[in-house]
Amino acid sequence: MLATLCERVTQRPDGQLNIAGVLQRLTRKQVSPHAEPPFPFEHQCQYIVALAAGAVLDTYHLRLEMETPDARSVVLFRDEVRFQGGARTRAFFGPISLLLETAGLYWFDVFVGSRRLTQFPY
Repeated sequence: MLATLCERVTQRPDGQLNIAGVLQRLTRKQVSPHAEPPFPFEHQCQYIVALAAGAVLDTYHLRLEMETPDARSVVLFRDEVRFQGGARTRAFFGPISLLLETAGLYWFDVFVGSRRLTQFPY
């Protein structure tokens, strides 16, 4: 399983994915008292979630959510995925816009159905 935010995901003709600029931290500062306040701001990036089915033979809802520092949950991506078993990996990726309203730790959660598979911070 792979789940992250990055600057760019591209797919080669042979199906291989290239992930560039994996985000590790976003910083925002007010450079002068007359400058625009650092928050809220919108950050454009891409998400990627890649899953292998294993023994699963069913259709599930896949969801990526952002949890804000004040514990609000925002759905960033939602799709239906059919797992057909085996080691074949299904990858979902595309552009998203993150509206960051305040400083603090933002968590990103990946759900399949009602089960959280993983979470990662920024």
